[in-house]
Amino acid sequence: MTLGAGIAISLLNYHLYTMKTIQISGFTYEAVNTLYLVAGSYFFFRIAEILAEKLSVKSVTIVKNIAMYSFGFYLIHPMVLNFVAKAVPIQGNYMFHVEIVARYILTLAGCYLIIWGCHRLLPFASFLFGKLPKEAVFIYRRPDHK
Repeated sequence: MTLGAGIAISLLNYHLYTMKTIQISGFTYEAVNTLYLVAGSYFFFRIAEILAEKLSVKSVTIVKNIAMYSFGFYLIHPMVLNFVAKAVPIQGNYMFHVEIVARYILTLAGCYLIIWGCHRLLPFASFLFGKLPKEAVFIYRRPDHK
């Protein structure tokens, strides 16, 4: 269903905006687009559930710890994106993809460091970014290193 809806929306976009060979009502376009978004969301939700069952407990715990930061990321990522966009300008040349990856990594690292720093330094950071686990770590330490 996801693949079929994805192909349909891709063809609609191609013929509507690139080729300008068809015209359809806004309702029809939105219905196909909504079907694609719902089917795609459900598909990736199911994939995530299957992966969570098959992965080790340690891997799932690391992902859960990263997810603890998601609300903070949501709140501050526009500010960090704006700063990173000024620091790493995008050129329209062969370096485009490298610059996009650099922006992505810098944005993730910047958001994580801001949230982690606020939780370490501000007494009421949980009001801003939500409660973190007692050991809010990004990468787990090995058990033999306490």
